Amino acid sequence: ARTPAPRCCAAPRYEAAAQRNIEEQASWLSYALMWYANPVLRLGASRRLEERDRVALAAVDDPARVRAAFEAHWRRLGASASLRTTLWAQFRRRLIAGFAGSIFFVLLTIAAPLTIRALVAHVARGRAATSRRAYVGRGLGLVAALTAIQLVDAVVRAHPMYHVKRVGIAWQSAMMGSIFRRCLALRGGAATGRLVALASTDSSRWPDSMPALLNAVLLPFWLVFILCTVAVWVGVAEALAGVVAAC
Repeated sequence: ARTPAPRCCAAPRYEAAAQRNIEEQASWLSYALMWYANPVLRLGASRRLEERDRVALAAVDDPARVRAAFEAHWRRLGASASLRTTLWAQFRRRLIAGFAGSIFFVLLTIAAPLTIRALVAHVARGRAATSRRAYVGRGLGLVAALTAIQLVDAVVRAHPMYHVKRVGIAWQSAMMGSIFRRCLALRGGAATGRLVALASTDSSRWPDSMPALLNAVLLPFWLVFILCTVAVWVGVAEALAGVVAAC
């Protein structure tokens, strides 16, 4: 008879359903807080991960599906097809969602100091308050708003970067699959070697470049929001002077 594994080494619950991705099974709250990754993290903290601990990929991350979708978009675009247009046609919804989440994160970042300023001004006006009950209620409301902003900021901060990094990995997977597929149809070591270099070296830069691309897109929004905030607080001339001095 087969001896059961010790309790300390027992497989986590997600191993029994290796054909399904743990993220796709997660509830909305678990997805928002990324709790679904806790079993994998706990297992990795207790021992070295092995092949049997592998988590199934989500459907949108499956390499075969990603490559097939990439080639389908390439054929559909026809003469206007390029790497940039094809990747945008394939992943534009996920990229737009990631950028929208990042803009929301920028708004939350600006909202926190504005709430703190309102709270400080409210405390400074405490002695002049006509109604003690209204004064305390407004103060508690500002504190609750600041707490909610920080909590939502902590949740929103991670998701855009996670999704654009995931899109970068999907881009790499699509290009590597398509390049290696063409390598099998070529004759000639030089051309094949060049394609292998493209697949192994050049395509591997996409996952690392996606966060930088996201920050580059967000930079104008940061500048506009910060400039407007400083202009409201200290004045337009002072804000422009600060920008000129920083440049």
